[in-house]
Amino acid sequence: MENTLCVAKMFNDLNRANFGINMSENKMHRMMYLVQRESLLRTKEELFNARFYGGKFGPVLLDVCREYKSHAPFSQVTGTLSKSAKDLVRFVYDNYNGITDWKLNSLIFGEISWKCSREGLQMKEDGNVPLKLADMKLDAAREYLRRGDIISIQDDFKLLKTKLSVEPLTANSKNLELIQSFTANEKGKGLEYFLHNDAWTDDLNGNTKVYLVKEDSSDEILFYFALKAGLLYRSIKDDDFVLTEKEREIVEICVEYYLQSSENITTDEILSWYTDESFDNYKLAEIIEYKIDVKLQARNDLHITNESQNIERVLETFPGIVITHFCKNESALFKPQLAFPLGFYVFWEIIVNIVTKVSKFIGIQYLYLFAAYNTDNFSTTKMNLFNDDGKKPASVLKLVDYYKREFKFETVQGMTILKPYYDFECYTLLQSISDLRRNRKRAWEEQLFAESCNR
Repeated sequence: MENTLCVAKMFNDLNRANFGINMSENKMHRMMYLVQRESLLRTKEELFNARFYGGKFGPVLLDVCREYKSHAPFSQVTGTLSKSAKDLVRFVYDNYNGITDWKLNSLIFGEISWKCSREGLQMKEDGNVPLKLADMKLDAAREYLRRGDIISIQDDFKLLKTKLSVEPLTANSKNLELIQSFTANEKGKGLEYFLHNDAWTDDLNGNTKVYLVKEDSSDEILFYFALKAGLLYRSIKDDDFVLTEKEREIVEICVEYYLQSSENITTDEILSWYTDESFDNYKLAEIIEYKIDVKLQARNDLHITNESQNIERVLETFPGIVITHFCKNESALFKPQLAFPLGFYVFWEIIVNIVTKVSKFIGIQYLYLFAAYNTDNFSTTKMNLFNDDGKKPASVLKLVDYYKREFKFETVQGMTILKPYYDFECYTLLQSISDLRRNRKRAWEEQLFAESCNR
């Protein structure tokens, strides 16, 4: 068994080598707990025999507390560690040092051994109850299972990487026959109809780019999706100003009176009515002037160009990519037992990869879709998202929630999306291209956590 302070000294030495300063006492206690748990996980034995106590900020070691009270912590600690102990300390340091304090706290506060030592105590109360070794072994056992989930997800990830390929629909003439055996579930018959009847022509005409996800060895279609260029915009009447309902009404009235060249009421007069209220009249006057300028420029553009038809003047445009179709083949024979849904992988590892590659060559700001889930009222041109009473069925709300939760899409705010007839009665969702990388990482972390909870 190793000397407790020698273990702590190595952590401190690693920190000084990386950052030039001693490791903070709070972080040291966490590292010491994690290396003890790691030892229990690997060998079922303690690395050192000092007892942890349930402090209000996490497990604490009294020997470490005393060392940090000295003038130069660890300067008088002598002794060496075994090679296996050094490897263990370095493993823990390399894997947990880069984690934010918030995440490290969340990890520690979730440990059964610490929570049990805090039973009956208030959050800010100091604790003097030692952590039970049996509880720490339980934490180590749970961590072992969690890592098994990581391995499971990694193995499934590698399996799909080696087994699946992506192919544009019209890249191979054989696909025209293969797609006829594609079967969607009951609520995706519109997606099935499109693939069977319209996809090939739409792809050739450049209207939509359709992709097939196949199992390599059998050439079987497992999934298909379609992408096309899109456009979002902010209309002239839209803005980002944070205004109360009354302030916005004042702004709109002042703008309209000015544009009508009405001398009946001026902006200054309207603002003077509210001198007793907590309005920022200077701010409102600036907003009014800005909105007048935008509308006057639109009016002048019409006068100069005489383009009165087929032109929509807007404040700003945002380039995007639309996921027009997204569907799994229910009749596929290749059905591995995965730790995550196949669609989850297709979206984050195939679609997002295509989108991010395209974004390196042309400007793209948003990825969006129309959540299309039809009911029994099947239509080949659109998908009905409403019941006879005008309310969305639970299946639709469930799908929208799934896209928000698993694919990190959000509802549209502050801009307008052009929505074609085909997607009427579908629910519009989007996310920023700049958020895709962070959202992808978060989505896989949540998938791992969910898998661990299902154990």
